[in-house]
Amino acid sequence: MLVAGTLSISAATGAEAQLGDVAAAFYGGMAFPVGEFADYATAGVTGGVEVEMPILDPVDIVARGELEHLNGGVPGMPDVTLWRYQAGVSADLLGQPDESWGLKGFLGAGGATLRSGAFYVPGGGPDLQSVGQTSLTGTAGLELVFGASSPIHGYLGARLQWMRLNRDDMESLGTASLGGPLDPIESAISLPVTLGLRIRTS
Repeated sequence: MLVAGTLSISAATGAEAQLGDVAAAFYGGMAFPVGEFADYATAGVTGGVEVEMPILDPVDIVARGELEHLNGGVPGMPDVTLWRYQAGVSADLLGQPDESWGLKGFLGAGGATLRSGAFYVPGGGPDLQSVGQTSLTGTAGLELVFGASSPIHGYLGARLQWMRLNRDDMESLGTASLGGPLDPIESAISLPVTLGLRIRTS
């Protein structure tokens, strides 16, 4: 019984230590379409939340949700909104951060849902159309962390985000262009640049 009690206390202590290291982050900024996706959309706003828990120093597992709203690209194109929901890992790339700053990297994957605003198809009658799809997404990014050793600190982040697209949906969306149909694309790449605040409970 003594051994069992000791093991129970140790397990509880370990769990409390893990829970004590949980961090939540909130961020927002601008998102910029990259490559062919820039014909379909232009710069817009983005924001999201993350929850982090350490698994092996200096690596954390991360769950994140994000909203990205992009303005229409060429004339006639509607706004586009993407919701991303991902899991991944982040790590301090410089070992233990000092008192003033640190550099973190992030890799993640998951799903994304794209929804367009309503649009007319030139010559297609009076009815409005829209497109929507859910597919795979991946993200790689860096964060410059300020006051890295403090439980509450800010950071500047930049991420390259990819989403696989349905070609038929993008062909339909491309017909909204007033200058003639756009070539359908099979991936959407964007570059969000954000400012964030991270709160760690320990």
